[in-house]
Amino acid sequence: MSIRKVRQIESDIIKTLFQGSTQAAKEMGVESFTSLPGSFRVHQVPRNIAGEYVTGLTPKDEKELGKILGVDLSSRSDYWKEFLITLKEPFQDREFNMNNPKDVLEMRVALANGYIAPSLTDYRENKAKYRNTVFYLYDEAEDSTRKKIYQEKSDELTSEIYKIRNQKEKLLCIGHILGLSVTESYSEDLLYTKLTDYKKGLKGLESLEVALKAFEKSNQELQATYYLAKCLNRLIKIDYSNGNYEFDNIILGKTKDEVISFLTALENQVVLANLIKAYKANYVKK
Repeated sequence: MSIRKVRQIESDIIKTLFQGSTQAAKEMGVESFTSLPGSFRVHQVPRNIAGEYVTGLTPKDEKELGKILGVDLSSRSDYWKEFLITLKEPFQDREFNMNNPKDVLEMRVALANGYIAPSLTDYRENKAKYRNTVFYLYDEAEDSTRKKIYQEKSDELTSEIYKIRNQKEKLLCIGHILGLSVTESYSEDLLYTKLTDYKKGLKGLESLEVALKAFEKSNQELQATYYLAKCLNRLIKIDYSNGNYEFDNIILGKTKDEVISFLTALENQVVLANLIKAYKANYVKK
């Protein structure tokens, strides 16, 4: 691959302002969601604690590229003192020409110091490592694969929501887990609409994957999670002398996760059923 393109990470703030529309952002003069119009990004080569320049070059690279350029590329060479890495040029994204030794050096240094991520996948999976960058190396094949996976996950989520369209209890529990404002007074149709609207508003593969995880939970875990939230400080009390969560004189656990595990267990399904029955009898309007 003779040309490596640098792309910018989309800013969640700017995406929100422009409702996710790249075109709207560009029309307002905001490029790629992350940069002001006409702006550029330039970095120097940093040193490590030993005083060596962090170049990302192997000894073989230093020798071969140094010979081509006619300079000393060792980690202590003064050559790096004035070396600059340009990651964005005014009004255009940066491209590294792999047939140009200078471009190869800039890309290696940028990758070695986290100024750019090797790919969008690397950026998303290592956000702590790349917390100070807004750039990644664009790979057309990876992008195509990611788009295919995104569409598959989107279709899968649509299908999962449709499957439970007539299951009010499940619609209610999943809506709660996904952070939606839902109540027992909502009809199946309204709960279904809430979920479909939620799905339409999801942006990015990661958000789809998070939503799909809710559908992987068993009915017992869904109910345990929902009714713990609804019954806490009502039917489920916390004994602050020992930290136990209790219902009907039964110790459920010391943390919310322990309570959910207890109520989800097969041998405790009578307890879960009694909790649900008591909640509906006391707190759900008929």
